[in-house]
Amino acid sequence: TKQVLEWPVLLEKLASLTYSSLGAEHCRKLPFEQDYRLAQIRLNETSEMLSLHSSITPFPKLIFSNIENSLLRAEKNASLESKELRDIAQIIKLGEQVRNCLTINQVMLTNLRIYKDQLHDLSFLRTEIDLCVNQEGEIIESATPVLFEAIQETRRIKEHMRERLESMLSSM
Repeated sequence: TKQVLEWPVLLEKLASLTYSSLGAEHCRKLPFEQDYRLAQIRLNETSEMLSLHSSITPFPKLIFSNIENSLLRAEKNASLESKELRDIAQIIKLGEQVRNCLTINQVMLTNLRIYKDQLHDLSFLRTEIDLCVNQEGEIIESATPVLFEAIQETRRIKEHMRERLESMLSSM
């Protein structure tokens, strides 16, 4: 029973082993399966996940930023900051790594293999973000021709202003 297993204590221990606040939050909300069949499935999933840690292609460590607010804003067609886009690209990359791990190890996964198909391929979006935002979350100058031209024009104006200031100062 839930009391015998000390379910809240167990969930808290599980949450302490996660790498992200979202993962910990998810662990704390895991339901106690009342149905024996469902409980057995969850136990099998846990066993498979443990076996993945010692496989040739282990399950990746899921360390990521919380992008919930960014996704809510994007859903409302709001513009996202470049650092938010970088965080989204990193999560997409983690999803690709998870999918790859589940694909490579699918022979030994009877319960977890169903989750692989739930991970949509968003590599096209990550590629687009990677073309526009660098690893530090800064916009890449060559992201678009218009941006590149604007930056070049700004540099020309800046250089012209510097030359004029130097000229004015030297004539004093």
